[in-house]
Amino acid sequence: MRIALSVDFSPWSPYSGGAQKSTHQLASALSERGHDVSVFYTKSVRDEITPPVDLPYALRWVPLMALRTRQKVRLRPLTCFWMRPAVQRWLDEEPTKMAVVHSQGDEGAFFGNLRHRSGLAKVATLRHPLYPDARRSDTRTGRALAWVRTPKYGLQRWTALQADLCAPASEDSARLITAYYGVSSQRLRVIHNGIDDIFFSDGKVAQADPSTVVFAGRLEPSKGLETLLDAWARLGSTAPQLLVFGQGDDARYRKLVTRLRLSDKVTFRGWTQGANLANALRAATIAVVPSLHESFGNAVAEAMASETVVLATRVGSIPELVEHDRSGWLVEPQDAQALANAVRHLMGDLSLRRRLARDGKARAMAGFRWRHAAAAFEDLYVELLPGSP
Repeated sequence: MRIALSVDFSPWSPYSGGAQKSTHQLASALSERGHDVSVFYTKSVRDEITPPVDLPYALRWVPLMALRTRQKVRLRPLTCFWMRPAVQRWLDEEPTKMAVVHSQGDEGAFFGNLRHRSGLAKVATLRHPLYPDARRSDTRTGRALAWVRTPKYGLQRWTALQADLCAPASEDSARLITAYYGVSSQRLRVIHNGIDDIFFSDGKVAQADPSTVVFAGRLEPSKGLETLLDAWARLGSTAPQLLVFGQGDDARYRKLVTRLRLSDKVTFRGWTQGANLANALRAATIAVVPSLHESFGNAVAEAMASETVVLATRVGSIPELVEHDRSGWLVEPQDAQALANAVRHLMGDLSLRRRLARDGKARAMAGFRWRHAAAAFEDLYVELLPGSP
């Protein structure tokens, strides 16, 4: 089967996140199942990106309207104008073979205009965790204003409505897509993400300091790092060591650490992934994910697979991944005192941590393998392709 995946940025770009990692892993898993896979990533003019030489799929670059890739690229929504003709050229290369085009966000806004001689299936997985706030945009005018302020919202709606089927990564995302974009439940199919198999390696790493907590994610407000640092200030001298792995606005959070007098408790380790991140998670006592919203929660699933206790917020899709007091521990978002209390409670109960870590890993092994996700998407593609069995 010929399959094209598209996404903004790439896993090796100066700025990337869960959507890019998920696209790469899904493409790799589909390639391992014998499919002819191409992935369309975007990069800016000055990006110097060196992808792995052993990629199992074909890589194609599409222009990003910026000098450099960063978190906020003002003209990034224009990507859809360049993505559509790039994918059309790919379709035209082999017009006699049926094909699947699978977008990961608003870069696929114009895929409804794609044409193919031998049959085409169009799938959309909107991996962006934000949608217009229904409480503030419960009228057409309100939603239109939200989409004008943030063009991504309107483009995501086009992407969703023009696809044959939307396949979000969580039930929470499916609910939001229906509520905000008007996609009927009959055109939705939830398929959970997988995570890299490297996180499933057996065995905890010996800890030099048995009181280490890890945060891994983008350094931006949506990840709740400000609340996390507030919680550490409330813990005072009892606060464990906090290792922060991520990229983004680190200057802002370093200043906050200094202001809260946490320099001896918080260490910034920069961006890491793959085996290095897996080892860091396995060496930690707790992995904390204080997000304000999540469309899936790769950081949660990776920590669970690493057999590390997950302390996360009860937002978005996270309760689908973590059952409180069984496969992890949940608190309300933006509640620094509740987060501090949970850290104190977990640190003081070794038997509880062992039980949560064990059950969390079992949950991850049962539900978050990319080979399972790839098989589910394969079934979906076959179902949608005209004339397929």
